[in-house]
Amino acid sequence: MLEIPAADVDRFIVINPLLRVREGISFLGNVLRGDKEPMVKIFRNHHGRLIPVQYVPGLDGERHSLYADFSYADPECSVPGLGAVLLEYDAGETEKWMRQNALDSSLSVGDSPGEMKNASIRLRIDPQTGNVTSLKMIGIEHDLIRPHLGNVSQNAAARITVVAAGPLVASLHVQRSDRRVFQVTIFNDSEQIRFDGLDAENLPFQLHVPRHQKLSQSKWYPYTVWANEECGVNVVRHKTECWLWPYTATFNGGIALRFASRVQKPLVRLTPNEIVQAVPGMLLVSEDRLLSAVNVHRDKKQGGAIGVTLVNPTDETVTTKITATPPLELIPLERAPLQQCTIKPGEAVSLRLE
Repeated sequence: MLEIPAADVDRFIVINPLLRVREGISFLGNVLRGDKEPMVKIFRNHHGRLIPVQYVPGLDGERHSLYADFSYADPECSVPGLGAVLLEYDAGETEKWMRQNALDSSLSVGDSPGEMKNASIRLRIDPQTGNVTSLKMIGIEHDLIRPHLGNVSQNAAARITVVAAGPLVASLHVQRSDRRVFQVTIFNDSEQIRFDGLDAENLPFQLHVPRHQKLSQSKWYPYTVWANEECGVNVVRHKTECWLWPYTATFNGGIALRFASRVQKPLVRLTPNEIVQAVPGMLLVSEDRLLSAVNVHRDKKQGGAIGVTLVNPTDETVTTKITATPPLELIPLERAPLQQCTIKPGEAVSLRLE
């Protein structure tokens, strides 16, 4: 995930590298933030719809995690599959929100030490050990976490700090009694839980699903699911992150795979006119109002040439010159061709790069 300086965060493009649309509250990576910047900013997309963005302090104290609610003003609003949206900061709407606190939220954090909840889930962290000791969900009688004491330090208890209390997400910094540090974030609009800063060998929780089957899938987008006939927990790892998605239903492999793909291929955030290789296996092509995600493939019918597919996510026909950066060192940068292309709204256009 690219990091962009604070001076550039008032106008950026969000690209969806997947075929399925991305809607609701989504993680946009990390960014450096000025000290005087508001913690919630209101942006507008290229259709003029409002998109709130929340800044959450990260573990290192310098970077902030960004979360945007793409469906806030319109449930049908989203980042289109293999497409992009341009977001521009609206200072007036942000000031209005700061005066009125206009965003509704079901989030609650810190009512008791280490507790956080939304309309669907309630999560508790032990103030003594820093381990997650409870995860309860509406519609499920039993706890989805197995309580355990962990290794309690003789010198100090855990330290739990509330770093965000809504409106889009709530987040805690946790320093466990063994001095390991992690961050846990819950979302206003779903049961998803994001942990960051975790050691794969030392998770701060033990899942507990009675009479469960442990299902896993290692091809394409790996995931693990603890499930029985009534409920389950999707578990997806990505770098230092571990995402949980508890649910009340029978297991659905398609939904589990979709969740895994969203975690392991997150949205990409770039400044306009920036042409970079941001995601392995993809090309990004940009101009002021058009930036299309591109699938890269070797076309055997054309002697192994690199083929790409561009998608125009806007409502206007765009004629643009295209400069493509090389994916995975397949083409030297100085050989990347310059082409002119006209793409109608929603149209996909295939090009040959060599």
